[in-house]
Amino acid sequence: MAFSVAELPLALFTTLAPLGAGAFIALACAFFTTKFSAEQLKKIDRMSIIPLAIVIVGFICAFFHLANPFNAPAVFMGAGSPMSNEIIVGCVFTIVAIVYVIVANAGKLAGGARKGFAAVVAVLAAVFAVFTGLAYVMSTIASWNTPLVPVQTLGFALAGGAAVGVLVLALSGVWSDARKGSFKMAAIVLA
Repeated sequence: MAFSVAELPLALFTTLAPLGAGAFIALACAFFTTKFSAEQLKKIDRMSIIPLAIVIVGFICAFFHLANPFNAPAVFMGAGSPMSNEIIVGCVFTIVAIVYVIVANAGKLAGGARKGFAAVVAVLAAVFAVFTGLAYVMSTIASWNTPLVPVQTLGFALAGGAAVGVLVLALSGVWSDARKGSFKMAAIVLA
């Protein structure tokens, strides 16, 4: 029991961070497939704090998985190892996502800029999900030593992220418009 509790922060990180990242992929799909009004975009931007908060909570959980929190900077010195690469890519994604949310909420994203920035965040989210899965590919554990692990993590990020993306759109009051638009087809593709 103590072992499972000790691994809970890592399990929460591996669940929450890709889930929140996947929501940014779903939101990018919504921006590319549905024409939202300026007022609707403002509401979506406010609610985009939800997936960002999910990612940040995931990283907080990862921090609590460390044997000694003062060792956190050492993660960046191990670049090249799967776990260090996961955290480095995750930090890059998170910083870009934070900048996106701040700029969007400041009202500085219009038209093509929004789509371009959302696409960059979505690509980084997918890369982060893959690197999260790659951290678990280990020769010492036969069931994890397969390329299907990162594929599965990406699939979870897409499916779970689509659900969080729908939540963001619903809380923004734009779900019916997104559903009428082509987002329905994008959601089916994500699923």
